[in-house]
Amino acid sequence: IKSGHNVIGLARSIESANKLIALGVDVINGSLENSDSLLEGVSKSDAVIHLAFNHDFNDYAGNAKVEANAIRIIGEALKGSNRPFVIT
Repeated sequence: IKSGHNVIGLARSIESANKLIALGVDVINGSLENSDSLLEGVSKSDAVIHLAFNHDFNDYAGNAKVEANAIRIIGEALKGSNRPFVIT
């Protein structure tokens, strides 16, 4: 942001959205389970850096499935676009 880049962040809550806005980030309200919000973010991006994960370890396996599906959706949307996709 300080270097002049526009950044879009996916926010799962109003609290998270407000934190991002305070940093100068454009916000898309959604979640890893909401493919429309993921696809909206991808459509507005020159590159995607995926940082999210639900750390509720009571359902780690379920959260891992959500994560894998989100990565699949984003990857398919970026396929052939020559835009980078970084997964942490």
